[in-house]
Amino acid sequence: MLPKKGFLIFIMLGISFSLIGCNSLINQVNSLIATETPTSTVTASSTPTHTFTPTQTFTPTHTNTLTPTPTPELSLALSSCVYSAVCDNVIEVSDYIDTEIFYGRKYAAKVPYNKPVSFYISWVAKDEALLDSGKDHIQFFFEIDGNSYLKESFISTGPYTTDETNETYFSYYMWIKISGWEIGEDHDVRLGFNVDQVISDGWENYYPGTTYDENYRISPVLPPTATPTSTPTSTPTQTATFRPLPTNTPVPSCDANSSITIKNDTGGYMTLYLTGPGSFSFELAPGTHTISVCPGAYSFTGYGCGGAYLNGTMNSGEEHTFWCE
Repeated sequence: MLPKKGFLIFIMLGISFSLIGCNSLINQVNSLIATETPTSTVTASSTPTHTFTPTQTFTPTHTNTLTPTPTPELSLALSSCVYSAVCDNVIEVSDYIDTEIFYGRKYAAKVPYNKPVSFYISWVAKDEALLDSGKDHIQFFFEIDGNSYLKESFISTGPYTTDETNETYFSYYMWIKISGWEIGEDHDVRLGFNVDQVISDGWENYYPGTTYDENYRISPVLPPTATPTSTPTSTPTQTATFRPLPTNTPVPSCDANSSITIKNDTGGYMTLYLTGPGSFSFELAPGTHTISVCPGAYSFTGYGCGGAYLNGTMNSGEEHTFWCE
């Protein structure tokens, strides 16, 4: 399945020296930095430093009485789609978004206020043995407006059939229906999972300290006058489109006759997703790597340093260095 406290800045070396600022969000306290690597022929008088203030500061307090914070009462109605037909004909949130969904990014969705919406995320393994060995090390989370509303009834395992090839795999998934939207009351919905040790789904490894999350800003609106024609991608038999992420596979097919040099100085593995003339994913060990890509410009998302991530851009023929602060 497709494959965070920190910051990422990146280095770009081409024929000429240029510096591209980074724009990142912070998932965890660690920071992943990428910035332009200077050459021996250029002496910079100063190096810009991009420092981001974490959205949350965790300060431990010690008191004699532990008072748990109650979860705020929710005006929305939550239902499990597991073991029932409650999500039959319910449109999935991704159908209200006209781009591909990537982990770590936030998407705005305008949904009819009088229609339920389903939210689905899964970890899919190539075979049942991998599922059994991996699922015990996965922790799901489900939040609305920053508060957890996770229930065990939202989570299950089951077969997973792809739309493209009709092949069946094995999934550990969370599937929820939300209804009761009110116009003028937007909500932030976040769902995903963490892992507590290295596990494999048969295509790639997942590393502890990394968060795999989907984020949505839901804005209820008046329903359109025409009946929506989109077809739900998730059904009780789980025939949602599954896109495994084998390393270095362009989608759609293109001639990967160019390259980008990546220096991974993070001290650990990092994952790099590229979207442009082709879509690629790379899992990179520490060191220097030359990755094959189609010629052109790419947007990227990099994950590393115990869960930090950064979105940015890079071009074929360039060199980029990533490290932790």
